[in-house]
Amino acid sequence: VLLNDNKLFRKAFLNYEAAIKHQRKDGSLPIEVRRGGRAMFYQGRAMTALAVIAIIAENQGYNIWDLDFEGKNYHNMVKFFIDFTENNQIVFKYSKEPVGGMWAISVLSG
Repeated sequence: VLLNDNKLFRKAFLNYEAAIKHQRKDGSLPIEVRRGGRAMFYQGRAMTALAVIAIIAENQGYNIWDLDFEGKNYHNMVKFFIDFTENNQIVFKYSKEPVGGMWAISVLSG
């Protein structure tokens, strides 16, 4: 947008859309929450990047905050993040998924 480059703007939107589509029904981002003890750091960082994209889109007249794909949306990600602050054990089931051929073991689980 700042560079008046619609191609870059479209790419950012496609990244936002992909994140919405690929999150789990509970709002977790699979690539982020399998990272063990740092899972929610990465979930939060991804959410921040998505919020920046949504704000830029909003300034261009597009409301992508409410983009919904089969019941999955940005609001679900926020809810998952809040739920984590109340019960950090919700990421344990994801933190043991394989990451690049290795296992991410949660340091939060002991």
